[in-house]
Amino acid sequence: TGFKSTALLDFDGTSEVRVNQLTRLTLDEFLQQEGLAQTSLFLRVGGIQADVKTTEGLKQDFQVKSPYSTASVRGTKFSLLQGGKVLAVAEGSVGLGPPDPKRMEEEKQREEEEKKAEEEKKAAEEEKPAAEEEKPAAEEEKDNEEEKDAEEEKADEEEKADEEEKANE
Repeated sequence: TGFKSTALLDFDGTSEVRVNQLTRLTLDEFLQQEGLAQTSLFLRVGGIQADVKTTEGLKQDFQVKSPYSTASVRGTKFSLLQGGKVLAVAEGSVGLGPPDPKRMEEEKQREEEEKKAEEEKKAAEEEKPAAEEEKPAAEEEKDNEEEKDAEEEKADEEEKADEEEKANE
């Protein structure tokens, strides 16, 4: 979300998540089948407030993972803030554990790919002015060749004129 903005995510009436301003949140999984609702979110930065509802005949498996922790919830209201560093439980219970190593490895790879793409973009931007500098040099060389050709042509014409003058004498 951007500055001074929020978002409200409604997971088919089984839970709601309010996304705070300046938050990066990814929906990893949302699956509802055979009396089980599975929801998995990844909170990179920022904060959320979640209301996971208890519904007759529906078991909830609701997780919020972050670089710092994993919160597992069943029928509760809670907030996870500061990119997963702060947990506040308003109602019910929340299990808090270490971050998911597999997800952290994926996140690390994604960050490396973003960094590499940014470096490639920067390198391409740096090469662009160099290419533009080479273009005028090539154009200057072409102009020099054209001048040389024009001078040779003029010299040939003068020589021809001199020969014609001598022949007329």
